[in-house]
Amino acid sequence: MEFADRLTESDRPQSGVDIELDDQQKTVAIELDAILEYGKRAEEILTKVTSKITSAVTTMTGYRVTEVKLRVKDMLTKDEWQQRQQSSRSKKKKDD
Repeated sequence: MEFADRLTESDRPQSGVDIELDDQQKTVAIELDAILEYGKRAEEILTKVTSKITSAVTTMTGYRVTEVKLRVKDMLTKDEWQQRQQSSRSKKKKDD
């Protein structure tokens, strides 16, 4: 499972991800749509996500991350999340 799959329920992990590049300044701003687990602290999640994204982008591209915005689209319990994942997998198998 890809990182983006954990943030969005879309079949296309790149949907819900907006990136603004400045090639001259070598900077990037990132906006992500996310579904969070009910009862978890959004602030802690944002801090971890920001740290991991900043590190990965800088390592892979050499660009400086100037901003990471996390748009919370929904909050689900762990059981609700698992049900959606199973439903999504079932739908994919039918479509294939």
